[in-house]
Amino acid sequence: MEGYSEKISPSSFKIVREWAHTMPDVNNVLKGYWKQCFGVIGDFKVNDTINFIFIKDSHDNPGMVLQLKYKEENFYDYILIYSTIICRDNKKLEIVNLYNTFTNFYRTFLSSFDIEPFFSAELADLPRGTKLF
Repeated sequence: MEGYSEKISPSSFKIVREWAHTMPDVNNVLKGYWKQCFGVIGDFKVNDTINFIFIKDSHDNPGMVLQLKYKEENFYDYILIYSTIICRDNKKLEIVNLYNTFTNFYRTFLSSFDIEPFFSAELADLPRGTKLF
C-alpha cells in the first residue's frame, strides 16, 4: 500500500513530555517505570485527526506516531502496517496482539466522543433481525 510512510513519523521528546501530562502511561515510561506504552490521542472538537502512539524509554528515539483521519480509506490496513513496523524492531511484541491493542484503544477513544463502534464478531453474535438503532 502506497503512502503509509507519510503517515508514520518519529515522536519528539518534547511532544512525549507534553503527552505525559495527560496520559499516565506515557508518564510511566518517562519515569522509567515501564519500558514502553501505546495509546490513541485526538480531539474531534479540534479536527478529525487521530494519533496512534508508540512510546519507548529512549531519549534519542522515544517512539513513533501514526496519524490518520477519522474514516480514512484503508484505515485499519494502516494500523496493521504500523503494528508490523513496531514489531519488526521489538521482537518481544506480536503483530496481532499489538493490532488488537490499537483497535481496542481506538474503540475506547471513539466512545469518549459518544461514537459506539461495533466489531464484526459482535454483530455476528446478535440474533438475526436485531435493530441496532
